[in-house]
Amino acid sequence: NNPSGVTIDTNTGVVTVDSSTSSSGSPFTITVIATDSLGAYTTTTMTITVYPALTLSGGSLITTTAGIADTATAITYSGGAGGVTWTLSDNRTGLSIDSQGRIKVSSAATAATFWETVTATDSVSATAQLSFLITINPKITITSGGGALVNYTEPFSSTGPTTALLVY
Repeated sequence: NNPSGVTIDTNTGVVTVDSSTSSSGSPFTITVIATDSLGAYTTTTMTITVYPALTLSGGSLITTTAGIADTATAITYSGGAGGVTWTLSDNRTGLSIDSQGRIKVSSAATAATFWETVTATDSVSATAQLSFLITINPKITITSGGGALVNYTEPFSSTGPTTALLVY
């Protein structure tokens, strides 16, 4: 009475649990009987634990500005075995992920738009991935026209993703 998706190779004795096996009812106990060509046999009992599939959710598009540290909404996981470790697909300067699944953009990050893939790995090496877009806008700079400010009419210009707000 093996659970669905659990098979044994009668030549090698390798027990295989395929991805269709439900974690419901886990752990499973199975009895393996090995018989030789003369009919002699032995039995052993095995316990097989099937964990729920590891899945990721949350996170969102990240939009920030170069030179400004920012932390994105945490990515959460469910299923899997034990806790997870987090990794990023891109080793960009200024980009990291903490032990809680929060992507951090440090002030060292440079302007760019790119796709990032987060991988979570559980205690039995199962993995799940989630990809999303990160936009790091150029740093806003304000430059003067070079003249003295007289009656606050000095021309200026700004570069970056948004209109500069001047406060006197």
